[in-house]
Amino acid sequence: VALAREQQLPIILDGDAISLVCRRPELVRGYPRAVLTPNFNEFKRLISHLVAEAEVAQGADPLLLLYRALGGPTIIQKGAEDRIVDGDGVVTVALEGSPRRCGGQGDLLAGTLGVFTHWVPTVQGDHPDRPMLRAAQCAALVTRTCSRLAFARSGRAMTAQEM
Repeated sequence: VALAREQQLPIILDGDAISLVCRRPELVRGYPRAVLTPNFNEFKRLISHLVAEAEVAQGADPLLLLYRALGGPTIIQKGAEDRIVDGDGVVTVALEGSPRRCGGQGDLLAGTLGVFTHWVPTVQGDHPDRPMLRAAQCAALVTRTCSRLAFARSGRAMTAQEM
């Protein structure tokens, strides 16, 4: 992570890497080229480790609280609707996906996100408005579309490979 930061490379953190951020938030704190992709349980873990209970109890949006605690990385809160936050606010991706998330779907999101964040420097001059958030938004849209199409073909038996 330190080497990627040194070279200003994008960093996608999913799965076990979320646990690492819980233990060592300084790895991504203040780094705008990082993107975290927590699922429901990972998000709860991040909140419990990085946000004061009193702040959560006051009723503020936990996604915004987490963003402020980390001060820089874009965060995709995966769920029925994917919510994405950067320094300029929250965008919701509510495009219909499948009614069932299959194992490996988050890995596909992370891989797709890796491609889109890699493209950011090449298109940033043409589209400077929130490039990491736009990469995250595109990855969520692609993943949800693939999920919906795979579910239409295979139903509840769909797998990430079919996506």
